[in-house]
Formats: sequence, structure tokens, C-alpha cells
Amino acid sequence: MAVLIISLLSGWAKAAVLYEVVNLDTLVGATKGTVGTINQAGQIVGWAVPASGTLDHAMFWNNNAGPESDIGNVDGSYAYGINAVGQIVGLALTGSAGFWTNAASSPKVLTVPSGTATSLALKINDAGQIVGVASFPGYPNHAAYWTNNSSMAVDLGTLGVITNGSEANAINHGGEIVGYAYANKPNPQPEPHRAAYWASPGSAPSDLGTLGGPTATATAINDSGEIVGYADTTTNTSAAYWTSGSSSAIVLGAVDCTNTAALALNNLGQIVGFAYTSYRAGPSACIWMNHQQLAQDLNGLIPTNSGWVLNDATAINGLGEIGGAGLFNGQPHAFALIPIALNITPIGGEFSLSFPTAVGVKYRLQSCTNLIAPVWNTVVTNILGWGGVTNFAAGPTAVREQFYRLTIGN
Repeated sequence: MAVLIISLLSGWAKAAVLYEVVNLDTLVGATKGTVGTINQAGQIVGWAVPASGTLDHAMFWNNNAGPESDIGNVDGSYAYGINAVGQIVGLALTGSAGFWTNAASSPKVLTVPSGTATSLALKINDAGQIVGVASFPGYPNHAAYWTNNSSMAVDLGTLGVITNGSEANAINHGGEIVGYAYANKPNPQPEPHRAAYWASPGSAPSDLGTLGGPTATATAINDSGEIVGYADTTTNTSAAYWTSGSSSAIVLGAVDCTNTAALALNNLGQIVGFAYTSYRAGPSACIWMNHQQLAQDLNGLIPTNSGWVLNDATAINGLGEIGGAGLFNGQPHAFALIPIALNITPIGGEFSLSFPTAVGVKYRLQSCTNLIAPVWNTVVTNILGWGGVTNFAAGPTAVREQFYRLTIGN
């Protein structure tokens, strides 16, 4: 669901710094949802506790609007990654990496060498390449790679001696992989692991370095090779950014925060994660619009009195849609954030909207009076996307509601 929201105040067009918040836990009684990945079509995977159970199940949410689809149907199943064509990876059974062809399919267990005790698939790119972690025979957990969902898992190796542990957290469309590896101690050990980078599935990992402290983890890489994660400084843990697999780590800026972490980024360089602040107990979901800007608390960018406290942002797609977990009226739930307009320009008595679109996708313009309990009315249909910024102009008669959004649909 590609969406922008525009606020029209005093009869004239003005941008409102707001996201619409969607509660993804829409099954009756479902709770404790967490988002793993959101793809370009707005399809989201993660996990939540279903109404009839007490343990997590892998979940799928379609176009940010629900309802949830329980794709795991097994206690202790998790969905971590989804690509552009809807293929999903995660944990299908206890201890076994899983693959779903789509949300309507049953999971299958990914192939691992004989003697492998456990495996986990964390991300899948649009080419169908999969990364994660497996306890290969004779070694601790090592970063794992599957060429496709029918191939055997390959051990990606680690830093230092072969008995050191490692994990692959993400893979981009070019096959670059990031994660972490233990430099001196086997997994599991709390210290010291380093952010690791594999230039390709066949290459040895390299140490991305830290921010002056002993440990670092790389959590995500985009198609330009930008990498984010978190690393120790001499005093705390900070969200970290690497321009490429051969660059040094830099601190992602934040004000009035103790510890921060970057968990995901998109191809625009927008980064999301969480921060511990002095003004809120527990973590706050945050966004860096790029690596040169300071973190913004996403709780300050949603409607007041919404009932939400956004704790962490774990996914972001190329349209700026964000997924994560937080508290709604004090109860844990998964959320999706739908972003504001990128630009709005008054033209005489009219207003003009500018928004990004995907090639060949049809959109509809909708309006409502509030974002707390929105009732969206369709204003214009069949707006055809072309892959760039589309402009839409409307006369004063269209200015009858306070908020506008663009959604996928005829």
C-alpha cells in the first residue's frame, strides 16, 4: 500500500508531519506482534500470538491493512523476510529454516547438511537468494546461504578461526551480505563479535570495525551497498552506518539519547531503529531521514492521543512505509506507519500533490477528517503510476476534508 497523507488547513495546502498508524494485530485477541520485513508492495511479515494460543506464530499482513494471515500454524514459527514477489523465509518448525512460496502456501524446510542441528532463514532478496544461520556439523552457529529455496545451505564462514560463530542478517539484490562474526570466541558468547561483510556468497567475511568499543553488528544493507547496524563506543552503544563494505563506521546522530540502534534501511537511505531517551521509559522507535541527519522520535510524528507508544521500528520499504512493534493502549502490538506527502504546492486556488509511484500500479486518492479513527472516502480513482514522481492537481471543491492519502487500487 503506497500511501501519502496530506493535511489541508485553513483552506490551503500545508504539509502535516504525521504518519497514520495501522494496528496490524487485527485478529480478535491477537497480540504481541512484531514486524520482520515490509516489501515494496506493502506486504508485511513477522509474528504474533494468535487468539487461540499463547506462543508466537509466523504472520502475514497484506498491504498494511490486514487481516492477519497465520502462515505458520505452528507454535514457535516466525517469518523474518519477504521479497518483492512475496516469497517468505523464517523459522517453519522449531529449529528449522523455512520457506513459503507465498502467504497462501504451506512452509517447507530448507535443506541443510546432514548433522546440522538447527537453522534459521532471516532474509531473501528478489533473486530468491536466502541468508541466515545454521549449526553446521562440527562447528558452532555459522552464517548460512541458500542459492534458492531448493539448494543446500552453504557455510559462509567467519572471522578468525573456524570455531568462531557468525550470522548473516541481510542480503541485497547484488548478493552482498552483512551480519556479525566472532573474532576471538565461539558463538554463543556475549563478547566480542564484529560487524561482518561478505562481498558475495563465495567470499570470505571482512571486519567492518566498531565505534571504538569491542562489539558491532550489521543489521541491513541496501542495493547501493550502504550498511547500518549498531556498535559499541567507549561509553555506550550507538546506531552505526557504513558507506560501503570497505568504509569505516560512523555514528548516526541522536540528541538526548543514551543507546541507539539502526535495524533497517531502504534504497533512499532512510534508516529506522530505536533509541533510549531521557523522557520515556523504554525504547522509542526512531527514523534517520539519511545518515547525515539526527534521529527523530516517531512518537512525535503520529497523531496525539492515538493510544500508541512506538517502541522500535524494524522495517522500512522504498515508499517510506515503516513496520515495528509498540504498545497500543498499554498492550503490545505490531504497527505499520503510513508516511506523509513528500511535497504539496499551492497553485492559485488549487493544490498540487507530488508523490512517488510504481510502474503500472493504479492508485486512488482518498480523504478523511481525522487520523485517530479514520473513515476514508475515495475522491479520485485510476491514477496510473509510472515509476517516478506523479503530480495531481485538484480545484478548491476538493478541499473538503482535512487529510488526504494515496492508496493502491482502482
